[in-house]
Amino acid sequence: HNTIGFKDVGLPTSITSTTDGYLVSGYFRDSLFLDIDSVFNQSTTPSSDIYLYKLDKDLNGQWLRRTTSMFGENVPYSVRFDGVDDIYMVGKTEALDLMIDSTDTESVHIIRTSGGAEYFIFNYLNSTGELDWYTIDGSNRADGLWDLKILPDRLISTGYVSGDLYFGNDTLANPVSKEILVTEHDLNGNLLYARDAFSEPTRNSDQGYRLGINQANEIVIAGVYRSEIINFEDTQFSNISPGSSDIFLATLGCLGDGSLSTSSSNLMCYNDYSGEITVTASGGFTTLHYGHEYDVFLDNGDTVINRKISSPGIISGLPVGTYDITVYDNANCMIGSSSETIDQPDSLQYTYEVAQPCGAETGGSIIISNVTGGTAPYRYSVNCGTDFQTDTAFIDLLAGSYCIVVE
Repeated sequence: HNTIGFKDVGLPTSITSTTDGYLVSGYFRDSLFLDIDSVFNQSTTPSSDIYLYKLDKDLNGQWLRRTTSMFGENVPYSVRFDGVDDIYMVGKTEALDLMIDSTDTESVHIIRTSGGAEYFIFNYLNSTGELDWYTIDGSNRADGLWDLKILPDRLISTGYVSGDLYFGNDTLANPVSKEILVTEHDLNGNLLYARDAFSEPTRNSDQGYRLGINQANEIVIAGVYRSEIINFEDTQFSNISPGSSDIFLATLGCLGDGSLSTSSSNLMCYNDYSGEITVTASGGFTTLHYGHEYDVFLDNGDTVINRKISSPGIISGLPVGTYDITVYDNANCMIGSSSETIDQPDSLQYTYEVAQPCGAETGGSIIISNVTGGTAPYRYSVNCGTDFQTDTAFIDLLAGSYCIVVE
């Protein structure tokens, strides 16, 4: 056996097994006593420090990692192991100044400027205890993550959010109430998508607590809500006694009712950026407070272009090329895919003939002919585009230099 001792307030919040032992996460206010170390909270104000404690199969301590601050509650809610070497710990931090142990002797110093409680995900390596990466994010109000599920290509977390959540080019709008939050991060900690179960009309405190996977390989979320109504994707839950806590159980799935059609417009000029693709989509989850309905990705083999649209949407400013088009809804469910090719006209070619009466200062002419390429109708200029005409003949010109433009 092994004993974890505390002075004042202390609590282990989560335990999980690894291939070679166990992991225990928790927090303490004053002192933590372990077989491998005794550590103390140096803060003179009410605060809590986080610990992550690794034990072998015989319950002997192997390493300890702390997250400390001089002020604010820091709490880990869950720790998970991927079965290979990655450990993920989620929770909340109220501290603006944090020290996160990265090894036995080194720490990462984090200064937050946003204020409010924010959620965190810490990624450690089981074999060494080294901190691989961390992310601290939120709405600048009161946010936290209670649980995390590890998938082959991403991390699913659940908890709560109390304000607008900004990430990438997206904003998950929140009417400033504590609402159920589900996030998707890649395996490097980058936030990909977020969704909430928005409440109405009487808002209270709602939270997602635990995640699982059902037999259909869908993510299942369990939690509580105190609001009168919560809308979880296509499901609505009603609380007959708002203010009291009701339990909900929901799956994170896709509606499977999406349809997609696309069309394209070619370039007006050779080698310019006047191409357009029109995307018309329907179905899926489109009202999850993002401010747009669909997420469109265009891949022409060289670059990937991402646009947020409401349907129908026109994506303009595109160069020539073949584009693979993929459209997702607000819940990151694929609506459909297609391909469009944007062509361009041939480059503009023309000839011209200059005539000038011998010894005369006037009566000259420029005649433009054999115009090909581009997109008709054409306009012509002999003063660098300051003035245009549709006639190809410029007559009664003064002697001098002229700049020909055809468009």
